Amino acid sequence: MGGEYVCTLSPELVQRAKDEINEVPERRAADIEHIRDWLKHQPHINARMDDWTILRFLRGCKFSLERTKEKLDMFYTCKTLCPEWYKNRDPQDKKMRAILELGLILPLTARSTQGPLVVLARPAIRDPATTDMNDVAKAMLLMMDLLLEEDEAVAITGVELVLDSGTMTWQHAAQLNPSLIKKSAIIMQDGYPMRPKGLNYINTPAAFDTVFNIFRSFMKEKMKKRVSNVFSALIGSKNAQECPERKERRPEKMYPSGGKTYKIIDHMRSQGHKYFVEV
Repeated sequence: MGGEYVCTLSPELVQRAKDEINEVPERRAADIEHIRDWLKHQPHINARMDDWTILRFLRGCKFSLERTKEKLDMFYTCKTLCPEWYKNRDPQDKKMRAILELGLILPLTARSTQGPLVVLARPAIRDPATTDMNDVAKAMLLMMDLLLEEDEAVAITGVELVLDSGTMTWQHAAQLNPSLIKKSAIIMQDGYPMRPKGLNYINTPAAFDTVFNIFRSFMKEKMKKRVSNVFSALIGSKNAQECPERKERRPEKMYPSGGKTYKIIDHMRSQGHKYFVEV
């Protein structure tokens, strides 16, 4: 979507952007240009300066110019300090391709009543003997970048993450050290221009508790309030009747079929090559 921005939002989402994130269409171009001019005077930030990239950060910061500058600085600082996650991101690379084909992260068509894009993450459906968490982080961040790049509505409606840890073993958990978890929390909370609407865990094994408690210690209070294990707790119980939107998005309904999964992965891999080989 690089180059001059062309709005693809529905009239309803345009209005929602005005109400929820302070977007003023008549002022949009001036705000983009203000940030672009600021970036030109930041020699330590090697940023993309197209309209769409800047607009995503403005929307992620509710059009606060100062917060947008802080988030851009943090995003590109993280990219510099974490080259193991951001360098050599060619989706056609043999190892990267094999990891992407596992379907570690998949956008789902189902949306909650609040409208965020639901993303299914399955970071433990891999062999911990041949892959590590740096491989996983690289693949998952590439996919998140692609989702934010391709779907303009996500910047308005936000993202709800469903993390399926049912295949997690102690070998997987051992790779999640506090330093790596802290880096992940900082990047996702302070660097990415998205609106996190929920973090839901399903199929949590015993090995997950230790990892989650460490991750939670690095969460901001706002994010802690959006964490839920409601999928595991409610599905199959009488309380599920009180949460119809959760009931309709139970795990067996959310998972795409095998053919659809491969179609999603193939699209993301080809588009990832288009957008992110140079990053």
